[in-house]
Amino acid sequence: MAKVVNARKFNQWTEVKECAWVRDALEGSAADVLWELGTDATSTSTVILETLKKRFGNANPAKGYHALLSTRRRQPGESIQMVYADICRLLS
Repeated sequence: MAKVVNARKFNQWTEVKECAWVRDALEGSAADVLWELGTDATSTSTVILETLKKRFGNANPAKGYHALLSTRRRQPGESIQMVYADICRLLS
């Protein structure tokens, strides 16, 4: 979501351009949201982003990160540095 806001400010997009960019950027199951919303709802990026947030977002991401951290194990062939970097990413 923050990338969309940053891109809109930097590129000085109008609502129409932002909406077109968001629709084009979606892939996979995120793109399926467009079909469910229909043509009226996909005319604003705010509606699309809020729907994506409800579908894929987590109101309390700390719980999700805690679960990821508690189950994180070093994989065969994975270096200690890679594990460290992954854990740092989860903590930030």
